[in-house]
Amino acid sequence: MRIPDYPNVHGVKYLNHWTTKTSRVEKAHEDAFEKELEDSIHKRKSEEKTQIKKETRKKISGSH
Repeated sequence: MRIPDYPNVHGVKYLNHWTTKTSRVEKAHEDAFEKELEDSIHKRKSEEKTQIKKETRKKISGSH
């Protein structure tokens, strides 16, 4: 029994190319999101520190 030649054999390889590209794009988006989240958390913490410093200065200057 002869196995017929299918013209769509190359389509499977093409699909796999897009699958790996999609996962790389998703990974890049995930990395960008993690960096943005980390920057946001860092910004929030630094704002909290400056706010605490301002409150401390007010207490010190108000007690004199």
